[in-house]
Amino acid sequence: MNNVIIYLLNEVKQSGIRLAVWKNRNKIEESLTGGFNIDVLVQEKDKPRLELILSQFGFFEADSKQKSFPGITHYFRLTAGELLHIHLYYRLVTGESSLKEYDLPLVDYVLEQTCDDEKFGINVVNDQAAVYLFILRHYLKSGSLVGRRSYKKKILEEKEDCGVNDDMLMSAKFASDPLGIVPLIKKEEIVGGGIPSLASSLRIKWYLRSYQRRSSLYFVFKRNLPVILHKLGIGQSIKKKKKLLRPTGAVIAITGSEATGKSTMVAKVINNLAAQFEVVYAHVGKPPIYFTTFLGALMRIVKGLKQNNNSISNEKNCSDPEKPHKNLNDTRLITRVMNIAKSLEVALSRLILTNRLTNKASRGSLVITDRWPSMNSGKMDGARINPTDGLIERLASCCEMWIYNKMPAADLAIILSVPLDVALERNAQRDKVGKETSDQVMARHSNNRHTLPKAKRIERYSNEGSLDTSFIDIIEMINEQLAKSSKDSKIK
Repeated sequence: MNNVIIYLLNEVKQSGIRLAVWKNRNKIEESLTGGFNIDVLVQEKDKPRLELILSQFGFFEADSKQKSFPGITHYFRLTAGELLHIHLYYRLVTGESSLKEYDLPLVDYVLEQTCDDEKFGINVVNDQAAVYLFILRHYLKSGSLVGRRSYKKKILEEKEDCGVNDDMLMSAKFASDPLGIVPLIKKEEIVGGGIPSLASSLRIKWYLRSYQRRSSLYFVFKRNLPVILHKLGIGQSIKKKKKLLRPTGAVIAITGSEATGKSTMVAKVINNLAAQFEVVYAHVGKPPIYFTTFLGALMRIVKGLKQNNNSISNEKNCSDPEKPHKNLNDTRLITRVMNIAKSLEVALSRLILTNRLTNKASRGSLVITDRWPSMNSGKMDGARINPTDGLIERLASCCEMWIYNKMPAADLAIILSVPLDVALERNAQRDKVGKETSDQVMARHSNNRHTLPKAKRIERYSNEGSLDTSFIDIIEMINEQLAKSSKDSKIK
């Protein structure tokens, strides 16, 4: 797994696509294990071919709606440890970190100024291009009061990111100057831990103004808005948004019979992914109930009728023997209606919940659910009403099945399974209020053995090994689905 980025970039190189690691060129080894993102520049015309290769290597696209820029995308690959991250540039967009005001015509220049990394053989920018790019960023990042405050704390980190040092900066001689900025540079302003004077930075920003992505007034507003909000005391309340999957998210359902490890696996997957991505969790096996007041009242009525039925039968005169029988029939009818109403309520609640979850996924969220509806009647998460119990049940069953047919399919359902003896042992060890008895576990294993959730893709997985081993396999399945969803959505 550690070499997947090397294999990917070598495949890109062999396909004839020109690329260059233009930033963080000294941190490639950290990038290979997910400790750092790798910044790759390619020509925009090569984007379709490159995206195909990325999907073949299991990478999927995700980006922040809050901080997205033209010509820059993020590709990820899930691993059981760190997250592999390729920061992909089709245009050289740079400037202050939160704004990236400039779209510089330097792609061809950078791709021509490359060399092979000594250890890994990956194309990286050479020393001359690295120095040139650092100088550009050095001045553009320090051209405002807000930008200078932020950049001053990161100047040494910026040099490390660009792979330059003071000796290289002092001895730099440029064979080419594509933007014509070399005469404007003062060498004493690019060495050490200081930043250029505001006048020098503004001079270079003015010189490059024709490459601004938008008007100067727009960037003045964007730059100062967080400062204004902070002064008003509302800056801290704005929650930083996590990355959304692009162009669409996915619904991943983890399901299985009792004591197969569903909830444990769901929790571990969410804990691993929620720090980086917009993750939504739901327990579809236990959907929120929307009509509890009405049903609760009916249930109390039925309970009262049942309790009074025996006393009615004993107290009434024997000369009226049909009345207790009539009351008993009324009670049974109400009980049947109540059971039907409860089953329809669960079906409607699942329909509402699954539609809400798929809508969130369509907007880029990664939806992880505990269970998902099934089209197997009488099984786990399936329709409950038995149409052979009577005319009312037959009519209600048609309505219930119509509701289940309307429920959307999950993108991927992973069905966990374990041998019955393992399930019984795990159930005995669980610290859970109202946990199932051994007989209930055995009955559910037998009844739900062949249940299939409603999903576009179904994977069965034997979860009797260690949690860490199972987690690695489950993460790989999820990554494969995300890469496939990303690829299919772009083809459409």
